Amino acid sequence: LLFFFIFKIISFCQINPSFQALHSSLAMIIYSLVARGTYILAEYTNHDGDFPNIARRILAKSQKTKSKTTYHKDDFAFVFFTEDDFTFLCMNKSSLPRETSYKFVDQLAELFYSE
Repeated sequence: LLFFFIFKIISFCQINPSFQALHSSLAMIIYSLVARGTYILAEYTNHDGDFPNIARRILAKSQKTKSKTTYHKDDFAFVFFTEDDFTFLCMNKSSLPRETSYKFVDQLAELFYSE
């Protein structure tokens, strides 16, 4: 069920006119997740790679206070937003502007809390 939640946010961003600029950037978002504490509630990717394990290690070490943070690994950025013990994370190519990644995790959080 939560898999469809992340798929829903990606679909929402693709069809919502206010996200036209984000739409072309979504192809650069490779992986996303929603977690409570260190327990992953949902994750989504359509790529192969070791990034789920890397994301789990970052999640285990991340601060649990309200914050937005970016970690870089090779040519990738792990961008996450933590609030109320929930973490919303996306992994993308480092060339994607940070503002776009933050907008994605903000919308992911907004949709999550509205459901």
